This record gives sequence, structure tokens and C-alpha cells, in this order.
Amino acid sequence: MLEALEACIVHLDVSSLDIDQVMRLCRTSGLYDAMIHILNRGLRDYVTPLEELMPILQTALATGKQLSDSHIALGNKLLVYISCCLAGRAYPLSGDVPAEDNQRVRHEVFKCLTCLHSKNAADSEQPYPYLRALLHFDTREFLNVLALAFEEPEFTSELGLRQVQRLVDILLLVMVQQGDGFTPSQVGSLFTFLARQLAKPWCSLHVERQLFEQVVEFLTIDSGSSSTMGHHEERQQALLELMRAGGLAHYDQDKLLRLADKAAFYRVCEHLYEQRRQYDRILHCYLRDPLRKPQVFSYLRNILLLYTSAADRAKVETQIADNIRELLDIDATKTGQVLLQHVPQLVPRIVGILQEEPRVLFQFLQGLFDCREAHSSLAQLKDELNFDPALVERYIELLCEFSPEKVYPYVTSSDGYRLDNAIQITKRFSQVEATAFLLEKTGDFQGALSLMMEKVTGLLAEGVAENIDTDELRSLFNKCVGLCQRGSAMLDEKSREALWFPLLETLMRPQRREKPVSLSELKELTQQLLTSMSGYVSLPAVIQVILMDPAYKGGKFGDIRELMMGMLSNSCYEETLLQATAHLLSTDLHHRLAKLLAASNQGISPCSLTCAVCQNFLHVLKDDDRSIVFRCGHAYHASCLEEPWQCCHCSTASPITAACPPVMPQPVISPTRAAPTSLASQGLLQSQDFGLRLAPPPPPDLEGVF
Repeated sequence: MLEALEACIVHLDVSSLDIDQVMRLCRTSGLYDAMIHILNRGLRDYVTPLEELMPILQTALATGKQLSDSHIALGNKLLVYISCCLAGRAYPLSGDVPAEDNQRVRHEVFKCLTCLHSKNAADSEQPYPYLRALLHFDTREFLNVLALAFEEPEFTSELGLRQVQRLVDILLLVMVQQGDGFTPSQVGSLFTFLARQLAKPWCSLHVERQLFEQVVEFLTIDSGSSSTMGHHEERQQALLELMRAGGLAHYDQDKLLRLADKAAFYRVCEHLYEQRRQYDRILHCYLRDPLRKPQVFSYLRNILLLYTSAADRAKVETQIADNIRELLDIDATKTGQVLLQHVPQLVPRIVGILQEEPRVLFQFLQGLFDCREAHSSLAQLKDELNFDPALVERYIELLCEFSPEKVYPYVTSSDGYRLDNAIQITKRFSQVEATAFLLEKTGDFQGALSLMMEKVTGLLAEGVAENIDTDELRSLFNKCVGLCQRGSAMLDEKSREALWFPLLETLMRPQRREKPVSLSELKELTQQLLTSMSGYVSLPAVIQVILMDPAYKGGKFGDIRELMMGMLSNSCYEETLLQATAHLLSTDLHHRLAKLLAASNQGISPCSLTCAVCQNFLHVLKDDDRSIVFRCGHAYHASCLEEPWQCCHCSTASPITAACPPVMPQPVISPTRAAPTSLASQGLLQSQDFGLRLAPPPPPDLEGVF
């Protein structure tokens, strides 16, 4: 249980252990984490683990054979341990190196890594044995450890930068100048590391110009060669960072562009083209980069909307037209969206280019029309952009050829085409439902129904009882019924009969056979048809047609019993429905009249005894003048109002010319010869000598009541 033992040791207080005994156990059993923990925490020694463990890894590497799992685990532990020490982190547990030891640990570990020879070195030992061993074990990961360590603030100081410069010089000496035993892939990893370090803002590394060229050549070496390094994107990113940091300002830009294009570094090419303002060439970088193809539409939106002049825009438009096939292969809908939003004037040109390639043209138009119809954000553009009718008709033709199932949905939901031309196209491709819809739009309901009935007849003629497609039959039947109902609203009685009866004949004809196809299904559809047409065709005419049919003429009543009983039941239902509706209307009318009568018999009490306009008492009348009281309670002199009389207070307009009706539209007028009994009964008006006289005004202290 060595793993459990090691896990226990690293969690124990070192002062409670017999260090000599435990260290012997760790060395003999390969408990490397426990050994590192004891040396670090117990003895505050961070170099001895490297000096004891590195020879084990060197011996395994010297054999030239595949490393065992234990040796690979040891090498990975050493990389993590070095990274933690250089970053000031504790190992193998979480935490930090004690603050008083932090700087010393970094210095000692760095010195150990860059030592010229190890302790007790043999005469044949090569210089910098520890660096060589780690580079041979995993070049890329060891350089990543160094790059991560160099991000620490201690390595950005003057002393730290000198340490970085010394380490870089040693790496170049070991891997490039001597270079024995390192593959081009490993050397390429070194140059990637150098490129990233040179791109740092605080970097002050001194590298020969010849080495710069060597770095660029290694980074841009053709990825198709068998002797190149992997990690294509990593190399490209390193070169891109080096360029953006100005590390290649002195380098021949044309040569760099050729090398980047050859290495398929399309982001590098984009950066160079952008510096030269060759925006049209950037489109090729996106189309040739498999990882960034879907991003080409975002680039086109930005470049057409923000950055280009008129001349640059014209070049970009030319490139769009020349590469329209590739754009359509990526996403036809997004291609159409870019064209509609930014370069709608390019559509006719592209259509002309693709005329000889119907399938590609269909793909383009489909993306164009789908985008125009689907995106709500283009609603304003949809209203402003009217496609040429010839283009719409060409799209309908291509739909008929390559996607016939979409023809009917399109013609029913879109417009912009000429009906005559569209009818000819759909007829040529035998699009029955689409043709019927277009004929219906022209007002030819009979022709539209004839086409639909031909399809129904063909379906009934081809089917047998076992395999007839009842779902398709019902769908066609419902469309025919809907067509007849829409047409009946615009036709007279004879035309309606001429429209409905052929459909009835189409359903009844198969029932005359000795073995009709799906008899029960046909009878059910016939019953539904009779129910649907009952609101448009008179019942006697329907009965006459049924009785004159050869299938029922001269037969027994049982042959037509179901049809007749269904029609009679429907007639009874409609009669009951009519009676119930009439009863509801009569009851509602009675209640409304009773309510109006009750309201007209109610007394009206003015809210004031003065005219609401002139503020004089209502009983002060001029010759032939009258007092008017509205049902809202406001009262006026007739001479103070303009005809038609309306309450001024119940209107938002000016008082005299108000057009807003009062609460009750008819005012109660007090005639000069007959005072209303309702007012007199309330003590507000008194009748004397067949004339109207208001009662005396109340005392001043009671005016507020009125």
C-alpha cells in the first residue's frame, strides 16, 4: 500500500518522523513526493530533490528506449516541482514556500538547472546535464514551465532579466549551436518559446538578427513536410505575437508574407494584408482557413460597414462575386443576409454569373429569399427592397426543379411574381396545388377546383382498398372544400352550384363500382362535403342531385338512407341553431327596450337651479325661451345652447360648440305649456296656468344641497 503510505507521509508533521528511516524507505520504494516533502519541510532543502532524482531520469534517457510509466511519472513530477519552486508554490501539497525562503529557493533551483556540471560528474558528462535531460524528456512542456516562471515579477526585474538572458543563451547553445540529439520539432519548440518571449513588452533579450531569420524559417516551415514540428496553431500564434510586438519590423515583409502563405498561417497573412490595406485579399485568408471559414461573414459585415473606402469597397465586392460559390457552400442564408444588408446592388451581377449553373443559382436565391423572409430585423429592408419579378419567377422555376415540396408554401406566403408567368411555370412542372392557388388568385375558382379534382380522381383510381393513402386523400379533400367555400363568397347561386356539384360527383362516382375503393372513407367524406356545402347551396338542389345519381336512381331507400339522414340531421341542427339565435336576440332586444323605457320614466333632478352657462336662475326666462335639463343633471337655458343641444360639461370641447354627446343623448325639454310630471312630482317644477315656473330658490344656506 505504497500510495496510501505516501499520502499519509505528506500530511504528517515532519518533526514527528524518523527522517533517516523514512528517507531510506522513500528511496527504496520510489516515494518521490514523500521524499520531496520531507526535504522541503523538514530540512528546508529544495535542491537535493533535483540532485537525487535527475540522475534517475538521465539514466533512463541514456538507454534510448521507450520510457517506462514510472520514469514518465518521475519526469512529470520534476517539471511540476520546478514550476512550483520558480513560482514560489509548495509541492506536493497546496500552499506557498515560506516568505523568508522564497527568493533563496528561486535562486538555488535556477542555479541548479543552469549548472555546468552535476555533482560527482564523470569526465564524459556533457555541459548543462540537467537542462539537457529535461529538454530531451519533453521539450515543449519544459519550455512552457520556463515561460510560466518568467511571468513572475521576480524575473521582470533587472536581475531577473539577466537570469532569463543567461538561460536563453544556454538553450541556444545546447539546442542550436551544438544541436546534437535534438529533432527539428524540438528546435522549433525552442524558437516558438523565443518568439513569445521576444513579444513581451518588458523583454530585453539580445538575439542575433540571423537567429531572427532562423526563428521565422522554423516557425513558417511547410507543415506538409515530414521533418516539421507539430502544433500548427501554436507556431502561428507565436509568430503573430512576435510581429505585433515589433520584433520583425526589420524583416522583409514580402518574404514574410510568402513564408506565412506557404505555411498556411492565414492569420499572419491577414495581419500583413491589413497593414497594407489590401482588404480584398483578406477574404481569401478566411476562405482558405478551415477553422475560420464560418467567421468570414462577420469579417465582411465589419469591412463593408466600417473600414473601407469606396475604392476598397469595390475591390471587396469584386472578391465576393468571384468567390460566391465558396460563400454559398459555407452558409447560403448568411451570404444572402450580407448581400441584402450591405451590397444589394451586387445581386443582379451574381445572378448573371451563376446563370449557367442552375443548382448553385438555386442555392444562392434560396439563401437570399429565406433570409429576406425569415429575419425580422430585415423587415424595413424587406419593404424597401423589391426583387425584380423575373428574378422571383426564376426562383419559383428553380424551386420546381430542385425542391418541389417548397413550391406551394412559397407561392402562398410570398408575392412579387406575375400570376400569368407563375401559372405557366407551375403547370410546366405539374405543381397542381400551386397552380390551383394561383388560379384562385386570378378568380378562376372553377379552373383551380378542376385541377384539384383531377388529383383526387387520380388518387382514387390508382388506390385499392388496402394501400390507398387516406391522409393524402383527406388533405386534398379539405383543400378542395376550402377552395369552394372561398369561391362561394364571391359567386351567385348558379355559379356556387357549378362549383360544389362537380366535387360531389367526384366523391360519388367511385361509389358506383361493384367494389369501391375505401367505401367507408368515401361515405364519410361525402357526408362532410354535404355538411360543408349546406351553407352555400340550397337543400332541394342537393337532394335532387343525389336522387338523380345513377347509383341511387331506381334503388331502395336503404341505398341513400345514410346520406339523407345526415342531411336531415344537419338541417334540424341548423333550424335549432337559428331558433336559439332568434330567441337570444329577441330576449336581448326586450331587455334593452325595457331598460330604456324604465330610464325614460325616471325623474330628473338638476344638480343646480342656475344655468350652467350664464349662471342665471333657470326660472328667469326670456320670451319663447325654455329650460333644458339633461339626464346627466346639468341644466341650461335653450338660448344659451346651440343646436344640436348637447351638455357642455360632459364634453372636452368648448362649452357651447361641444360635439361630445351627453350621458343620455336625448335631453328632457320642459315645454311652456306642459311641465313634466316627473319634475313636478319632485317639487322642483310647478305648473301654473299651463306654463312652467320654477319653484322659489331655497334659502342661501341650503344652496349647497342643490
